[in-house]
Amino acid sequence: MTNELPAEPKKSSFLERHPAQAEHGQVESQAKKPSVFTVCQLAETEDGHIEAACQTKEAARQLADLLEKEVIIRVKPKVTEVQTS
Repeated sequence: MTNELPAEPKKSSFLERHPAQAEHGQVESQAKKPSVFTVCQLAETEDGHIEAACQTKEAARQLADLLEKEVIIRVKPKVTEVQTS
C-alpha cells in the first residue's frame, strides 16, 4: 500500500469558464500584460482623425483589432452631492 495523495482535479481557466468574456476582450491576460491603452497614446490629427503611437507592433495590432469591433462610448456625468437642510 502506498501513501500517494489523490491527483488534484484539473483547474479550468477563466476563459474556459467564461467564454463570452474572451470574445468581447474583457479578460486580462494571466501574465498581467499592460493594457494597449497604457502603451499606445491616442491623439486627434488636424484633419479630425485619431492617430495612435504604440510602443510595440503587438500593441498596435491589438489596438487595431479592438477598433475593428463595435466601439461603445459612454459619458460619465459628474456626480454632485445635494445638500439638504
